[in-house]
Amino acid sequence: MNKDVGVDYFANEYNEEHWKDYNQGFKPIDIPANLLNTLPEDIIRPLIYLLGYDYTSKWITMRFEDLDNQTPLELSKTKKGIKALKAFIMRMPN
Repeated sequence: MNKDVGVDYFANEYNEEHWKDYNQGFKPIDIPANLLNTLPEDIIRPLIYLLGYDYTSKWITMRFEDLDNQTPLELSKTKKGIKALKAFIMRMPN
């Protein structure tokens, strides 16, 4: 694991205005019921655009070394985790 990253790193990097600007690039879409109740819509929407419906379902349950081996679903249970997840997503290539 890269010791320079982790949940604390990404949570501290998170900026609400940057997230709002980033998220505006993703138009509202119909979110399948199996994803609708997993993570907040503003997180699911960019994931579907970046990864597609099927892979998003898998991605949210994957453990990420750069996020302290936690899954996005685990991270979504705390404010700090949500901030880290959003900052992590903004770094994903388009």
